[in-house]
Amino acid sequence: MDLMFSEDLIGRIRSLAERQGITPEKLVEKLVEQYEDEPSQSEPGSAAELAASAKAANIGKGEPKTDMAARSREILHNEYADYLKSRMDDQNADTISD
Repeated sequence: MDLMFSEDLIGRIRSLAERQGITPEKLVEKLVEQYEDEPSQSEPGSAAELAASAKAANIGKGEPKTDMAARSREILHNEYADYLKSRMDDQNADTISD
């Protein structure tokens, strides 16, 4: 397989290789090896990046599992009912004061 590069890029590769005292082929080989060794970077803010940072920070390890369905029912039966009652009480207080 032949690769085609612009004259400008070929000149830049040759210049870098000369400065490092190696052949252009060896320079390209070193650059490819460096690129392969780097961990892949996810898009900033993507789900993959968030998951990787959570894993690196050990978030979620050792914490008890939360039953989301049970917690949701608890909120609906307790907290949301209290919230609605307080709104109704506020509306009744406004009606009485008018």
